[in-house]
Amino acid sequence: MRLPVPFAKALIENYAQNHWTIINGASPALHQNPFYPNTQDSRSVWFSLSALKKFICEFENYTTEDQLGVRVYFGEYSADILQYDPHATQEYIGLHTVMMIPTLLGNDGLNHDFDPQTGSSDFSHSTTICAMNHGSLCPPPFHLAQNVGQDFMLYADQ
Repeated sequence: MRLPVPFAKALIENYAQNHWTIINGASPALHQNPFYPNTQDSRSVWFSLSALKKFICEFENYTTEDQLGVRVYFGEYSADILQYDPHATQEYIGLHTVMMIPTLLGNDGLNHDFDPQTGSSDFSHSTTICAMNHGSLCPPPFHLAQNVGQDFMLYADQ
């Protein structure tokens, strides 16, 4: 699928003006991280193609392709959950991330989050879930250069 450049540019501009600026000014988590005070929140998350393929491979053979999908959730790192992500460090506290979970079209016509290991949308007894989280946050953690490789975002910001 291809999008018109003005539309894609406007989406990025709108997010920066209407959400990202407000988040950076009002988020206590960004200002209370003792290791990296007054940081800027992430504006995008990058995933390698091989990681995406491995994630999709976990559930693509569950049923027909037209019944499967992926839901993207927005999330935020906090100090108390860093233990669950071996790649995250204290630099991530307060930053946005995205998490992807497989969906399955139900008989009710709705796309339900599900775990292909159990075949269920009932997560009340699960200890793990088929999900993908850890990509590269952009802006990246604070010791790296800002906005490297985000060429379209930089174009939208002009």
